[in-house]
Amino acid sequence: MITKLHPYPKYKETGVEWLDKVPESWDVLPNRTLFYEIKDSNHPEEPLLSVTISRGIVQQSDLLSNSSKKDSSNEDKTKYKLVVPGDIAYNKMRAWQGSIGISKFRGIVSPAYIIQRPRKTLNADYFHYLFRTPSFAKEAERWSYGITSDQWSLRSEHFRMIYSSLPSIQEQNLIVKFVKYTTNKIQKFINTKQKLIKLLEEQKQAIIHQAVTGAIDVQTGKPYPKYSNFEVGYLKAIPSNWKLSKIKFVCSIHNGADHKHIETTHGYPVLGSGGQFSYASSFLYNKVSVLFGRKGTIDKPLYIEEPFWTVDTMFYTKIHKNVLPKYLFFIAKIIPYDYYSTKTALPSMTQTILGNHKMPLPPIRIQENIVDYIESKLITINSTFEHTKREIELLKEYKTRLISDVVTGKIDVREIAKTLPDDVAIEEILDEVEESNEEIIDDDSVFEENESK
Repeated sequence: MITKLHPYPKYKETGVEWLDKVPESWDVLPNRTLFYEIKDSNHPEEPLLSVTISRGIVQQSDLLSNSSKKDSSNEDKTKYKLVVPGDIAYNKMRAWQGSIGISKFRGIVSPAYIIQRPRKTLNADYFHYLFRTPSFAKEAERWSYGITSDQWSLRSEHFRMIYSSLPSIQEQNLIVKFVKYTTNKIQKFINTKQKLIKLLEEQKQAIIHQAVTGAIDVQTGKPYPKYSNFEVGYLKAIPSNWKLSKIKFVCSIHNGADHKHIETTHGYPVLGSGGQFSYASSFLYNKVSVLFGRKGTIDKPLYIEEPFWTVDTMFYTKIHKNVLPKYLFFIAKIIPYDYYSTKTALPSMTQTILGNHKMPLPPIRIQENIVDYIESKLITINSTFEHTKREIELLKEYKTRLISDVVTGKIDVREIAKTLPDDVAIEEILDEVEESNEEIIDDDSVFEENESK
C-alpha cells in the first residue's frame, strides 16, 4: 500500500458543501461549463451498454453472462442514445446510488440515461472517479427529486448546476495515474481474498456432500461397508441401511404471505429469498424450519429456530419427526438448484419440484452423527470465512476512501504519481483485475424509457 500521504500546502474555501475545501490552485466550476449533453440516437446496430453501481459502464453482454438480466436485444432501440469512449453517462434514477461513470466502449444505452461529454480538454477518468465518490452521491441525491425515493431522478438541468472541482489537466493526469495504479493493487488483494472465499465455500460443500450422501461414514472417515446402487441424478448409491426418500415425505412445504399489514420496525424477522429485510408484529410459524427460495435467490436455503414470517418468494417447512431439522438443512445445501429451476429470467422453484426431490434418509441416530460431524468440521472454516469477508470489506472501504481523498484534493499525490509506472504498465495491471471472476452487480434490470418522455 502507498504510505506517507500528505495534504496540499494550502487550501481555499469553496462554498460548496460536498467539496468543502480544495487545494488553492484548483478551480471549482459548475458542470455546465465542463460538460454538454449528448442526445445522439438512431444507432440500433450498436452494442448495448449498461451503467452499473459496481463497475460503472459495462457491455450488456457481460451482464447477461453474469446475471439473470433480461435480454433486450430484440427491443426497438432506435431511441437509445449513442455513447462513445470518454463520455460520462449516468442512470438518472440511480445517480444518487453511484450509477454513473465514464465509458470505455462505443455503444448505446437506454433513453433514460443522461450522456455528458467533456466540453474542453479534460481527463474524463478524473471525473469518473470524482462522480463515483460517496460525497458526490449525496450531492446527486440532494439535486434529485421525485414523489418517492425510488422515483428520484437527477435531471440534466440539475446535473449542470452541480459544482465540481477542477485541477489543472497535468494534475488530473497525475491523479488518475495514482488512482489507477493504487486501486488496481488493492483490487488484486481483494481478488485474492475472494478466491479464498470461493475455495472455502467449495470445501464446505464437499464436507456436507460427503456426509449427507453417505460417501463416508462420519465415525470412521471411510466409506460404509455396503451400498445400494441406483441412478438418481446426483446420487449413485447410498449406504445399504439408509432409505431413499423425497423432501415431501420429511416435511410439508408452505408458501409465504404478504407482510405489509403487519410490518413494523422491530419484532419477528421477515424473510425473502435474499434473507431478512424487515420485521413483523406477528409470525407465520414459530417452530424450527428450513426455508427454501421460491423466486430469485433459490439456492440459498436458510435454517431458523425463532418465530418468523416469510413472504411469497420463500417457502417455509413444517418438519416431520423422521428427519432432524439441521440434517434437512444440510440436504438443502446440496440440492442441484440450477437443474431444477424453471428456465425464466428470474430463477424460480415450484412446490412440486422441490417436494419430489429425492434425498438420502439415514436413521435418526446416524443423522445426529452426521450433523455433529459437519458442525465440528465447519467451525474453523466458518471462522476463516467470516474473517476473510471482513478483510474484503475493510479493503473496499479503504479503496473508496482513498479515491475520494485523492480526487477531492484531501491528499497530495503529485510527487508519488510521478514515480509510478507509465500508462502501459498500469493498463496491464488493470487487465489482470478485469479478468478476475468478480461478480458484476447490475443496477439496470429495468429500463426507464418513460423517464425520457
